[in-house]
Amino acid sequence: MNNIDINGLGSINGGNYDNVEINGLGTINSDLICEEFSVNGKGKTLGRINTKSMDVNGLLTCYEDIEVKDPFEINGVLSSKGGLKGDRVIVNGRASFDKGVNIDRVEVNGDFYVGKDCECGSFYSDGRVRVKGLLSGDNIELNLSLTNEIEEIGGETLKVRKGRRLIRVLFFTKSRKSKLISNVIEADDIYLEHTKCNVVRGKNIKIGDGCDIGKIEYSGELIINGNSKIREKFKV
Repeated sequence: MNNIDINGLGSINGGNYDNVEINGLGTINSDLICEEFSVNGKGKTLGRINTKSMDVNGLLTCYEDIEVKDPFEINGVLSSKGGLKGDRVIVNGRASFDKGVNIDRVEVNGDFYVGKDCECGSFYSDGRVRVKGLLSGDNIELNLSLTNEIEEIGGETLKVRKGRRLIRVLFFTKSRKSKLISNVIEADDIYLEHTKCNVVRGKNIKIGDGCDIGKIEYSGELIINGNSKIREKFKV
C-alpha cells in the first residue's frame, strides 16, 4: 500500500492506502480504506472513510459515513452528510453529522451536532451539543457553558450542571447563556441544573437551580434543593 501526501492542489481515487495526509487542498473521489488519515489543510471526501486512525486539524467535508477504530480527534472543522461509527471521538473544534452517531465514548470541548440519534457508552461535554434525535448512553455528563439542545435523552446516569469554569472555545458565539433544552429525559439516576424539559422520568431524581420542568415521574426518591419551577410531580 502507498502513502499519499497532498501538499498543494490535488485529488486521488479511493482505494486501499497506508497513510493519507492532506496539507493543501485535496479531494478523495470514492471510498477510502487506510491506516491513518490526517487533514491539516482543506479536504473533501466523496465516498466512505474506513480508517484505523484519523485526525482533523483543518477543514474537512464528507459526503458519506466515517468509521474510525482508534480515537478520532477533531481540532478543526468537520462537516459530514453521513454518520460516524467508532471507539472514541474528541471534539475540540466543530463537528457536525447529518446522520446518526454510534460510538463508545464521546468527549466534547467544542461544538457537536448530530442530525439523528447519538448512541454511546459514555458522553461528556464541556462545550455545546445539539442532537436532533435521541442521545443515549450509560453515563452522560453535561457541563453547560452554552445552550445545549437535545430532543431526547436516555441512559443510566445523567448529570447536568452549569459550567463550573470559564472556558474559551474556538467557534463559540458571543452568547454565554447556559442551559439544556430537551423534550424528554429518562434515566435511572438524574441530577439536573438549568434544564428546560417537558417530561423527566427516572428512579432517583435530584433537581438543582434554574430548572423549568413540566412533569416529573419517579419511582424512588425525588429531591428538590434549588430554585426551580416544576408543574407536576408523580411517584409511580
